[in-house]
Amino acid sequence: MIVDRAFARLAVGGPLVIAVAIAIVLLLPGAVTLVAAAVAVWGFFFASWLIIVNTWVGHRMPDRLEAGGSLMVTGFQLGIVIAASVGGILVDATSVMTVDAIGIALLVVGALLFGLSLRAPRPARA
Repeated sequence: MIVDRAFARLAVGGPLVIAVAIAIVLLLPGAVTLVAAAVAVWGFFFASWLIIVNTWVGHRMPDRLEAGGSLMVTGFQLGIVIAASVGGILVDATSVMTVDAIGIALLVVGALLFGLSLRAPRPARA
C-alpha cells in the first residue's frame, strides 16, 4: 500500500513538476541558473515518465504486458505526432509562449486524469 501511494504521488507529481519547470522557463528567461535547474528537473521527470507509465501498465494489465506495452508505445508516438503538428501550427499562428502555456495546462489536466485512473479499481484477475 505504501508503494502504491508513493507511485501515485510520483505519477501525478511528475507532470506537475514538469509544468512548474516549463512555467519557470517561460516566466523567468533571464534567470539563467534557475532556468538551467528547471530544465534539468524537467528532463529528469520527462525521462522517468516512460518508467512510470510502464509500471502503471503493469499494474493495470498484469496478464497482458505485451499488449499494454504496444498500446503505450503507440500512444507515445501518436502524442508526438499530434503535439508536433498542432504545436507547429499554433507556434506559427500565435507564439512559443502560447504553446508553452497550453502545454502547462495540458500537463495539469493530464496529472488530474492520471490521478483519477489510479483511484479506479484494478481489474479482477481470472
